[in-house]
Amino acid sequence: MAEQLPDAQSPSTGATLLRGLLALLWIVLGSYLGLQAFQPRVEPAGPEAPSTAFSAGRAMEHVETLAATPRPTGSPAHAEARRYLQTELRALGLETEVQRTTVAWGRSRGRVQAVEVANLLGLLPGRRGDDPALALMAHYDSVPTAPGAADDASGVAVILETVRALKAEGPLEHDLMVLLDVVYNHFGPD
Repeated sequence: MAEQLPDAQSPSTGATLLRGLLALLWIVLGSYLGLQAFQPRVEPAGPEAPSTAFSAGRAMEHVETLAATPRPTGSPAHAEARRYLQTELRALGLETEVQRTTVAWGRSRGRVQAVEVANLLGLLPGRRGDDPALALMAHYDSVPTAPGAADDASGVAVILETVRALKAEGPLEHDLMVLLDVVYNHFGPD
């Protein structure tokens, strides 16, 4: 004689499943809230933070400057951002170089578009110049339709503030390279 299995849609099976899911949800929520109670609250450091500390407040000043307007590659705003960044890097003691090239790409309808790209390279020599260097990189352009605070003015600002804080601690052991580049997919409409 064949054994019959309970119907998956029976009221008692559905109610049991619902109670089980609610119990699991309660356990997960309780665990999450319990763990949150033990997490230390860390407030971001403001501009008044010690010179050797990373300051989110000081970094935010760079974000506000860079993200005042969109900075698509090849635009006057992009060139202004590059001048600002080169000035900031030099003020931090980095040797800077602008590396330029023209990038061309094909588009539909047989058109080819091109734009000059300008990457900004900075070098802060360390005490042991022949050893491997540390490199930090972010892009300083934005899409044409947004100011790019998160993509990627914030990354650039973190690099500037990190370099400032590291330099405040004294001479670095190894060379520190900074590359502020452009993202090719920001060029014009697709």
